[in-house]
Amino acid sequence: MKKPIEIIGIPTSAASYAPGQEKAPAALRAAGLAEVLRSAGCDVVDRNDDPPVWRWRPDPTDLRAQNLAPTIEYVGYTRERIARVLAEGNLALVLGGNCTIELGVVAAHLDAGQRIGLVYLDAHADMNVPEAVPDGALDWMGVAHMLDIEGARRELADIGPRRPLLQPGDLALFGFEPERATQFERRQIQELGLDVVTWNAIARDPEGETAKLLDRWSAKFDQLLVHFDVDVLDFFDAPLSEDTTGRGTGLTLDQTARTLAVLAADPRLSALTIAEVNPTHGVEDGSTIRALVAMLGEALGTVGPGAGQAGK
Repeated sequence: MKKPIEIIGIPTSAASYAPGQEKAPAALRAAGLAEVLRSAGCDVVDRNDDPPVWRWRPDPTDLRAQNLAPTIEYVGYTRERIARVLAEGNLALVLGGNCTIELGVVAAHLDAGQRIGLVYLDAHADMNVPEAVPDGALDWMGVAHMLDIEGARRELADIGPRRPLLQPGDLALFGFEPERATQFERRQIQELGLDVVTWNAIARDPEGETAKLLDRWSAKFDQLLVHFDVDVLDFFDAPLSEDTTGRGTGLTLDQTARTLAVLAADPRLSALTIAEVNPTHGVEDGSTIRALVAMLGEALGTVGPGAGQAGK
């Protein structure tokens, strides 16, 4: 029996550059996410108990780490809801929101005593710290705080049951675009010896590169977490991301579906986080969001009867 999929919405853009991502959970539901997943053979739970919507606003009190307090608050909401999902034996489908909510997903799994590996399907490494970049947007600093890189803010790095939340070997940067990384990030990646697979390698062979990653990297883990930032998509193929600079680079929806299908077929998958969806960047008729939902149904159908028994 495959796990039921439980949908969790975390509607925040607190850590972002501008508003938008806080609308994503509602937009994905309105596009029929639960119905598409059920049609694909998945058993779906959606309690619609999202925390309040938190819309981005400038924070003049902390120019280097904008909106730190609400960012921590929404990491806490994520942690609480993931704890419930794990207690009930479900697979968490987390609808962000921006990338910082992954800290809550990781913290909740560590609370449960699990050995976890995080597949970070993202064009960025998110390994900056506040003093390394001038913009103050925490959403490209989440991994730095999970790894407790020097310069991470204590309040955010201390969010879980241990510090650091992750060791370098617990993380795989998957879909990375080196050209979009800061010099600080590239240095950290090299010094920490992280496992990195670039987007163009995945584009050439989505199933093969994903299987190779799992074979060489994942044996020591009890559970796998997948963080899917839609900026790994080619913005011309799917204009969805908060970051609009990935034009002509990145994965297609089809390549992403094939990648996620391999990850979803692994019985250790415990949570999939969808981050950085900005509905206002899609086509006005909603077709871009519906295409993303259809892609998720195609990929996550591997946890339905096509990969085992049907859900209850």
